[in-house]
Amino acid sequence: MTRPRWMFLLVASFVPTALKAGTYVTLGSYVPLILFMILAAVASWGVQRGDRAERLAVRLWASAMILWGLARLVLIALFAVTDVSEAHVEGQFTLVYVLWSLLYLVVGVVLFRVPGSRPGGA
Repeated sequence: MTRPRWMFLLVASFVPTALKAGTYVTLGSYVPLILFMILAAVASWGVQRGDRAERLAVRLWASAMILWGLARLVLIALFAVTDVSEAHVEGQFTLVYVLWSLLYLVVGVVLFRVPGSRPGGA
């Protein structure tokens, strides 16, 4: 994958998280916004520094995306396997929710593999 493509993917991967953090701010919780700002600052710093710092920062963000996607899929599995009946929670586990979870997982894996994960770098 070329640098412009993975850079676009990296920036695009921050958009849903930024929007969700903004939503939580309107509800009065600033913790997601603070965590997002820290991760975005680390990623930005790493990309500006280049080389090892870039690889570390992108892999940190990719790892967070992978863990988030897995956590969402585990929640879906837990609700499917158990007899927990919470209508307002079950209503969140729609096809769109599953697709977003899979997208987080796939994008995280793709970003984890670049940049420079192969000889000669990307």
